Amino acid sequence: MQLHKPFQTRLICGNVWMIGVFFLILSPTLYGFATNPIADQPWPSQDKKDSLPTDTLPQSELIINVKGQRIAVADDDFPTRIDWKEAQTMCSQLEKGWRLPTKDELEAMYIQLHLQGHGNFYGMGYWSSQETDATNAWVLYFLNGLAHPTSKLMPIKVRPVRTL
Repeated sequence: MQLHKPFQTRLICGNVWMIGVFFLILSPTLYGFATNPIADQPWPSQDKKDSLPTDTLPQSELIINVKGQRIAVADDDFPTRIDWKEAQTMCSQLEKGWRLPTKDELEAMYIQLHLQGHGNFYGMGYWSSQETDATNAWVLYFLNGLAHPTSKLMPIKVRPVRTL
């Protein structure tokens, strides 16, 4: 058996590391790090230039209130998880001002819709339009309502919004 010396590396939640995606686990009884295998999850092509199929455009909308402003939330997610840049591009191709939500809008979606049993959200992360730095953007996880900086290269769910 060969032992390897420990090494230091800086990992951010959502980075691909070894055989999976890196996660930080913090709870009252459990803490540590884990990777989630991604072998069955194909990565989107970085040079993919497809536009969103018309049958996936928002058909109806839910309404949230964010700091006194009414925001329409698409009735469903995009059909696949996509990276942040592609999410920005795909939202900009939608008509009627659809866009990626801000971090505040995602938090309102979580509280005003998801926790009330509306919106058919998954318990996974959703992209925010807000960057934390050049390589990461905010993702709000609907499993627990927490936001984390996440690598922009990660395929994440998208739920478009528009200001009314």
